[in-house]
Amino acid sequence: MKHAAFIVLFFCLFFFSCSKHIEFTSEEFDGFMPEGINELLARTENKPWRGEEFLPGVVGGTWRMVINDDPKSFNHLIAEQDSTTSFIVGNMMDYLVDYDLIKREWKPRIASYEIIADEQNDSLQVIYTLRDDLYWSYYNSDRKEKVTSDDVIFWYNEIEGDRDSGSSSYNSQFLIMPDGSQSRITISKIDDRSFSFNFPRIVAEPLLSTNRDFGPRHIFEEAKQKGGINAVKSLFNITFNPQDIPSMGKWFLVEYVPGLKLVYKRNPNYWIKDSDNVSLPYIEEMILRIIPEESTRLLLFRRGEIDSYSLRPEDIDLLINNNR
Repeated sequence: MKHAAFIVLFFCLFFFSCSKHIEFTSEEFDGFMPEGINELLARTENKPWRGEEFLPGVVGGTWRMVINDDPKSFNHLIAEQDSTTSFIVGNMMDYLVDYDLIKREWKPRIASYEIIADEQNDSLQVIYTLRDDLYWSYYNSDRKEKVTSDDVIFWYNEIEGDRDSGSSSYNSQFLIMPDGSQSRITISKIDDRSFSFNFPRIVAEPLLSTNRDFGPRHIFEEAKQKGGINAVKSLFNITFNPQDIPSMGKWFLVEYVPGLKLVYKRNPNYWIKDSDNVSLPYIEEMILRIIPEESTRLLLFRRGEIDSYSLRPEDIDLLINNNR
């Protein structure tokens, strides 16, 4: 009897304690997507960032992570073929646009965009305009090279668009036409910041086809002119001093010790800034230790020697209960 009374009391406390929070069934939740997402977010206690200005923070600190393998190169073209290299190089790059998973829509990143569809001629244009505060910066140096539309056009035409480059993006530059033939999506310069992708027919997701990151023209073009695509591929190999690699992303790669670690420093010229015009991230340094063994990475995370860890299902009980 006492046991039954305890159960009744427990459920009463549970429901009354939760009554101040609104809960939704999966069907109700789906009803908010995507048109009613603003109503849903307005009724939540914790809300995602919606474009408000960043509050001023303090620069400093170190973020410690692990990766499985050594990079194959620091070259943006080579990074297409290797996930580890792609992650490492990607910290020094940025994309034209981004996709908001909450609102299910595209949004500008380093470029704004305009889509112009000509239904009469079954053609389409995507016009991008780069931000005016984008630079290829060099670590511990005042040298900065402006990021322009020429960077994107060169990369599209001469790197990705060169069949001999082996770029995985080469085939995506072509569309199948109604008659079965192939026609290329071309790119043209409008001015130093604006350029246009020109589609030979209308497609459903033109931003998906044209969104990209890219390397610095002022380095890759010279290499290709002197030694062709092989010279391009040999740029920024793992013996290259990483401090001499320009970055337009959040980080500079400043040190690589094979089999041990990679070290990044924040880029003070990065375009995302807080209300005091200080570039994000605030973290001064990021260290990536190279540790292939999963058990070792978990041990380091439990000891507090790394700040992030990709959780496996079998780790859940151990980390929650911490009983062995």
